[in-house]
Amino acid sequence: MRMNDDNGVAMAEAIKLDITSQSNKIPLIYSGQFVLIDKNIDDVKLDSLKQKAFRYSK
Repeated sequence: MRMNDDNGVAMAEAIKLDITSQSNKIPLIYSGQFVLIDKNIDDVKLDSLKQKAFRYSK
């Protein structure tokens, strides 16, 4: 499970650095956080992960 909103924040930060002539500070690679889940995950834990993954895009 990818923490989706983290990727959006990273892209926004990269755009900000580019606009402010600081493109030398933009990482060449960004992976972000992943969480491994399986079919046995507890519903409460899964809901918690979904809340974190989409905390800004609601």
